[in-house]
Amino acid sequence: MMSAPDLMSLALGIAFISLAVAQLMCMIRLVLGPSTGDRILALDTMVINALGLVILLGISPRCADLF
Repeated sequence: MMSAPDLMSLALGIAFISLAVAQLMCMIRLVLGPSTGDRILALDTMVINALGLVILLGISPRCADLF
């Protein structure tokens, strides 16, 4: 069984990777989007993903600057 700090580190790692992949997919949609609506939606989603990354950085035990 994993200890609480190990489980938190694993969960944060998975969350960072998930948000990074989502950010890359939005960047691809921003560049290759067939319509202007797709590009606007991709940019809006990138802002939400960036906020999620900032929140995860604040939760991370190695970074005490944000929270």
